[in-house]
Amino acid sequence: RAWPGAACGRPPVSAAQATARAGTANVAAAAQAPRVGVFEIEDSLEELPSPFAFPGMEPDVTFRRVVAALRDASRDTLDALVLRLKDAALNTTQVEELGAAIRAARNNGVRVSVFAENYGPAELLLASFADEALIQSGGGVSLPGLYMEEMFLADTLAWIGVKAEMIQIGDYKGAAEQMSNSKPSPQWDQNISALLDSMYENQRSILKAGREMDDAELDRAMETAWFADADQAQAAGLIDAQLE
Repeated sequence: RAWPGAACGRPPVSAAQATARAGTANVAAAAQAPRVGVFEIEDSLEELPSPFAFPGMEPDVTFRRVVAALRDASRDTLDALVLRLKDAALNTTQVEELGAAIRAARNNGVRVSVFAENYGPAELLLASFADEALIQSGGGVSLPGLYMEEMFLADTLAWIGVKAEMIQIGDYKGAAEQMSNSKPSPQWDQNISALLDSMYENQRSILKAGREMDDAELDRAMETAWFADADQAQAAGLIDAQLE
């Protein structure tokens, strides 16, 4: 009678022995299985519970709790963390705070991945702090840059016979601009342009550091990803991989 391993001179293995060995292998595999923590962020998060909320009506999840939980998880014996973004409405400040927690996790040897079905500026910025950016196959990516719209009402008020009379102390004080002017003053335009330049450079610095790009590479990626599909964004270096 032949049995597996007979050609090598090994004796047959009984069913009980085979079961015991399989059980030992399963235990060893379980012991070696990676421990992965999953965080899901959906829509917008309140920074803190409202001080006027009735007892028992506070939100279950706040932004502060998410950051604290992420920092706690990074100190745990985890091998990896996955941040699942579902139309997360995160501002740049929140992205940077989450990014600091991600950086701390990576410094502790935890691999961090960000996954989203679609990527906008906030998702791309957050993924720049992680080890990899993952997207649903067929998803879209948009990185349009920054813009600002302002409304100046002097002409509208004049149309109904009203003129705003306000006292402005200092050339760069802009509280009266909207009601008194029909266009921005040179000083206000300088203020807003400097603000946008600073915000834009901050975003670019995060993307360049996280995606390991220089200015020219990021410019080309932004030209592609004004509105791109997953394949184009991956080819541009903004996304690492697609998942089915």
